[in-house]
Amino acid sequence: MEFVSYGHCQCFVLLYIIASLTYTYAAIASDKCWWTGCQLSTWAVTGCKQYNRIEQNTKNCSGGLEYYCCLPNLDVPPVNDCWWTGCQSNSWAVKGCNSYNRTERNRKACETNGFKYECCANRNTAN
Repeated sequence: MEFVSYGHCQCFVLLYIIASLTYTYAAIASDKCWWTGCQLSTWAVTGCKQYNRIEQNTKNCSGGLEYYCCLPNLDVPPVNDCWWTGCQSNSWAVKGCNSYNRTERNRKACETNGFKYECCANRNTAN
């Protein structure tokens, strides 16, 4: 006696595949962001960078912070992130863009015997 036809089996297999893929996508999507455990303020390394993720939020915990870490959005093209410093005197020990971990693109003389610097985000140009 046959209780299930071949057509019913095909339909069941198709529904099973769709449900499995939906569950897999939901599991992957939920892994895009997560909270770390409590990272003590005495630790040398804290935050999300060691996980190659971006910090979206923090909350206090006993002796430190918990971090909400998300995958970077790689679909968004990088922005030309540049800004000008205030006038930095030539007599200053530290001047320019290096102290901001940025690259100097331009400079203009300013009133106090110094320069204003246009500093841009560093880009990894290694291929």
